[in-house]
Amino acid sequence: EEAAVCNLGNKKVFKEKKKIETEEWLKNSRGEKRLISITKNPKLNKEGEVEYVVCSAEDITAQKEKQRMIEELHKIAIDFKELKNEREISKMTVEAAENLLDFNLCNIVLTKGKELVSFASSSDFEQKKISISEKSLAAKTHLEGRSFIIDDLQKNLEAVESNKYYKSAMSIPIGSYGVFQAAASEKNGFSENDLELAEILIAHVTAALDRIYAQEKIKEQKDFLSTILEVQSGLVLLLDSEGKIICFNKACEKMTGYTKNEVKGKKVWDLFIKENEKEEVKKVFNQLKNKDYPNKHENHWITKAGEERQISWSNNVILDDEDKIKYIV
Repeated sequence: EEAAVCNLGNKKVFKEKKKIETEEWLKNSRGEKRLISITKNPKLNKEGEVEYVVCSAEDITAQKEKQRMIEELHKIAIDFKELKNEREISKMTVEAAENLLDFNLCNIVLTKGKELVSFASSSDFEQKKISISEKSLAAKTHLEGRSFIIDDLQKNLEAVESNKYYKSAMSIPIGSYGVFQAAASEKNGFSENDLELAEILIAHVTAALDRIYAQEKIKEQKDFLSTILEVQSGLVLLLDSEGKIICFNKACEKMTGYTKNEVKGKKVWDLFIKENEKEEVKKVFNQLKNKDYPNKHENHWITKAGEERQISWSNNVILDDEDKIKYIV
């Protein structure tokens, strides 16, 4: 069957009189299937006929497998977007390292205070907290921010306390967040190719943790701002640059009779301001856009129950990176 495929290619190059390139699966002398990249280049005589064909071939099995692995690793980035916390990300990382990269002993440690704490690992991997100041391969990787392959752990000063079952290891920093570790039960268990593929995986892990931590920081800031708003005894509204209500504190709810959900997204002058004073309020907002910040004003607000209240108010603006109004307080 292999010869038949090869002969078809030979006939094609003699007939078309131009170079052809193919990829064909062939068995070697040990019966292993190998993917071969074959080039058949015709040599033409003076009459323009094919005199002979030069064939060259390259075993690209490993190259294609690496390409496939890289594609699979990039697909994992999509799966990471669905995860919600450090532990879920760590668990999926270990599973990917075991299933895709064929690593048997993996561990993820993340920094918590002055320690590196294990968040997920293979069942046979020895788990323990590691002080960042302690002499260890994980601490060295984290502090220096670079990857290591250790071919013989028992001869490595940073790994002298490691489990005697482990003979070689690979250690990769996860940004500034922690370290990915892989160990093997034999010496020289990891190649530069293993390291390259593992670093692609860890790049996606770092991006996923960036997202998680950024979301946590935003939530903390929102919670902090909400607390500040709620403890204010005066009326506090957070508006966008068009005057739409984003946030509304409890003092506002109590005075107007509206809930936060009822007012969110509505323009302040459409909801509260007395009809004959709306244009005056809009004018103030236009002044803000022109960076002409007016002083304190007084207007009449109408509550949900139809009652009229006289309100003294002033504005502060929050600008974005382009110096344009992002929020009005």
